Amino acid sequence: MRRVVNTGTLGEISGKQAKPLEIISIILGIIALLILVMLYKNKKSRTDITSLINDFERMSYYTYISKDKIKNIKSESIKAGYPFGWEETYRDFHADAEDLAEGGIGEFFHKLEPFLLKQGIQITQMNEDINELGYRIEINGASYTIYTSEELENEDFWALASNRAFGIINHLLTQAHTEERIYTLYGGNDQRAIFLTPKMFELIQKTNLIENREKPAKLDYWFKEDA
Repeated sequence: MRRVVNTGTLGEISGKQAKPLEIISIILGIIALLILVMLYKNKKSRTDITSLINDFERMSYYTYISKDKIKNIKSESIKAGYPFGWEETYRDFHADAEDLAEGGIGEFFHKLEPFLLKQGIQITQMNEDINELGYRIEINGASYTIYTSEELENEDFWALASNRAFGIINHLLTQAHTEERIYTLYGGNDQRAIFLTPKMFELIQKTNLIENREKPAKLDYWFKEDA
């Protein structure tokens, strides 16, 4: 004789109805598992930038930091898939475009001083003036206009302030007869200022190991030095 066993419906377990909290727990567990799978896939699919980091080292990208720190910075950059190494390299600085536009250029320049000093650039005097007429900054006796009140009506003043600030830095670098130049990455509140030589910049533009959005770009560098 064949015995037929009734295992119950999906909503029944040992003759009892599944509790709503049990169902929610199961759903949340499935969601968590899917998230872990996605994170694992993203980690596995991240491009190995070791060769790019090694090329950077051969080009003296890490020349401004002590040799005992290079290995760790390279390792962290490879893990993150981010080749520029953050502030520890003295080449990569946060440059929030909003902060720059709202009177933060002087503070930004002070943050760059460790790098600028290595280029033979010393800021001995700096004054800022921001009011209803615009924004001006004086550095070592030279006065520069960041923007005027008229420009505020017709320009994206975040981008304008970044252009003028970065332009001033490149002007100082040119006067110091160094190959280093400043480039922008990301823009907006996440903007970063990256210092590279022309060869480093060319290497980054040609590589396919990082996406184009992760490559520093030239701003339309120009500034207004007051007469």
